[in-house]
Amino acid sequence: MIFPIKDTFRISTRFDEPRPLTVPPKERTHVHGAIDISARTGTTIHAPERGTVFYFAAIRDSLRRTMKELDLVGPFDFRGEHYFYDTYGGIVLLFGQSGWTHLFCHSYLNQLFNKAPLRLRWKYHESPVRERWPLFAWHTFEDPTPVSAGETIGFVGSAGQSSGPHLHYEIHHGTKWETWGDRVNPETLWTEAKI
Repeated sequence: MIFPIKDTFRISTRFDEPRPLTVPPKERTHVHGAIDISARTGTTIHAPERGTVFYFAAIRDSLRRTMKELDLVGPFDFRGEHYFYDTYGGIVLLFGQSGWTHLFCHSYLNQLFNKAPLRLRWKYHESPVRERWPLFAWHTFEDPTPVSAGETIGFVGSAGQSSGPHLHYEIHHGTKWETWGDRVNPETLWTEAKI
């Protein structure tokens, strides 16, 4: 397994930090369930293992919209998990040979649309119900990309709800969203000397 960032970085948020940050500490109900890796904008994200990569981004105009309303089924079950929308900006999904799903978040869309070596072919979906708060999604779910460990799969950004350039990195055991405490802690995959 390869750590996804090879350039200068620091771990800015640990897996078990209490969340959400928008409430007082005593009212935080779950853990982060990911690590945040601070690095310069444009830093290369490398595939930690061999697998298949997809890309996803969504924008919604109200927290009331959900993926169930969009009725978009991809290789990973996002439906009902509203924080995958504009909260996370551009998302890179890697389905690894281990059976784990690696999610890398906060890339800028122009990085994923245009920057070599990605050159992605995106599909577009819009919420089927024309209402005041539509949900729009761009994805490559019909265009899987096989990758080897260490290949470039994305770039660090600060899109979505982000206070600065960093990579939000979470790992799920399969292809369905897991609650925060059930995920794989990326910190356990590398020694402290490496991260």
